[in-house]
Amino acid sequence: MDQLTSLLLTLGSIGTVVFILSAYLIYKGKLETALEILIATLVILFIYTPVSKLMRVDDYISSMEAQPLHPTLSKILIYALPTVEFTAVILLAISRCRKMGLYLCFAMLLVFTGYISLIQFNYYGRIPCSCGGVITALDWKGHLFFNIYFIITSIAAIWINAKLDKKNTKKELSYSLGK
Repeated sequence: MDQLTSLLLTLGSIGTVVFILSAYLIYKGKLETALEILIATLVILFIYTPVSKLMRVDDYISSMEAQPLHPTLSKILIYALPTVEFTAVILLAISRCRKMGLYLCFAMLLVFTGYISLIQFNYYGRIPCSCGGVITALDWKGHLFFNIYFIITSIAAIWINAKLDKKNTKKELSYSLGK
């Protein structure tokens, strides 16, 4: 088995375990624990991505400059992406900002997945290297599936967070009414 296949199997296994465990916890009514697991998964992703970019900053900059984007946009994204990714982690870590962090993660994943989809459909007329990606061994198709997993993770976390917010609002309301 080659290294890429091994990596994909490992990631797939971890993702499956996270989803099964989260589903079980939801079934058992342990929404808070399920949410924490999903958020931890997103935090790991959004810590890894900017750190990997900064650890190999020259490769990251070259990769961004090779993307089929306007040069000005590429220059902005070189600085903006790690900044926004670190911001997402901070927002996820602060409980009252968590909702905003979840939506920021979802939006970033959606935009990047849209970009990958355009590449897959040959919208740009060429396929740029994915050497600055989250997992450098993955090709663009691998990145697409990787991102879809994290989009589903963020949707599940947003859903659970909304359920918990609603539950907490009801508790606060009944407490303030003296029940």
